[in-house]
Amino acid sequence: MIKKRYQYLILNILLLFYMVFNVLDLYLKAENIKELILICVTFFLIVNLLIFIINLSFNKIFSWYDKHTAEKYNFYQWMGNPQTPIMFYEEFSSIKNFEHNKFVENCNRIKEKMLRDLPEQSDLKGYRTFLELETSSPRLTSLLGSMQTILIAVITSSLITSLNFTNWSVWKFIISYFILLIFFVGLMRVIDFISSAIDRNKLLLVLVNECIQEKENQEVV
Repeated sequence: MIKKRYQYLILNILLLFYMVFNVLDLYLKAENIKELILICVTFFLIVNLLIFIINLSFNKIFSWYDKHTAEKYNFYQWMGNPQTPIMFYEEFSSIKNFEHNKFVENCNRIKEKMLRDLPEQSDLKGYRTFLELETSSPRLTSLLGSMQTILIAVITSSLITSLNFTNWSVWKFIISYFILLIFFVGLMRVIDFISSAIDRNKLLLVLVNECIQEKENQEVV
């Protein structure tokens, strides 16, 4: 939630920055200052509404893609992309009431889930092997780097265009910004999705190692 707020703030800052360099052009084409203010306010409201709609749409698309992929999954695909033996999403996605800053308690909840679903030491070690494969695979890191490069290229080209071509009409400016917004939000969602998957796998690997160590200590005692 906090990360999304920062993304929302960055988008609005970019919007302000983008309009600062075009406000003079908008002012010259507007009949009066009231028209300019109305255009700017309407623009901000529409853009923020689109941000919400696009973000919601991408969430639905990612959820549908995960479900669609699972339905057509086969053993050959498993060899190159094994599925996690613990399904955290079904249980944890519905939990809204928890303390964000209580890291240890939240980690303990995850470990309880691991021990409940994988009670045997061999199962935990198998899960550790799965997570080690996931964290060492270059698939997500390479994709993340590519998305970040594309994002930088889109932002750079759009800023250069806005600085060099200030003779655009008001509606052409608005339409161009909407197109930029769709690309920007989409890429940010992809980057956030990939980054979260990488961080989550690393956290789970640390926690499953703790579970294995605790079980080994219990056996020694």
